Amino acid sequence: MDKSTYNSVQDLLKKINYIEAEVEIQKQILFSIPSDNKEEIQQVIEKIAQAKDEISELRSQIKSISPDEYQKIIKIEETAAAFKKLAAEKKFTTVENMSTTEHCSLKLQNGEEVPCLVKASDEDGNWTVITVDGDLCHFSRDDIEPSA
Repeated sequence: MDKSTYNSVQDLLKKINYIEAEVEIQKQILFSIPSDNKEEIQQVIEKIAQAKDEISELRSQIKSISPDEYQKIIKIEETAAAFKKLAAEKKFTTVENMSTTEHCSLKLQNGEEVPCLVKASDEDGNWTVITVDGDLCHFSRDDIEPSA
């Protein structure tokens, strides 16, 4: 992907993230509105619907600009949903991601380093990772270098 395409996709992703944050705020507002205030509830629901339509349009633009990047985004979203489901079932004792750790990776016993978007360890020392390619991987504590 050339630099201008990459920048265009990144700009669209930033817009999507901003709109998604706004949707979350609107949802909180919606929950705080008294149930008898139907007009205000309707207005907030319409704002949320408009934002979701805008997100859908931006995603379509990404798909047009770079189908490969679009597929990568879809894969990461699906993997993130699977990770969330797993996190609800499993007790993770630590969770790190690129927002909380400058360099998110997991070093294996064989010397290989697995770059990740998210890594989480459970109470048995086993690790679950979302790789930068959007794969969900599991590693036993025996696979990991002790300093991980």
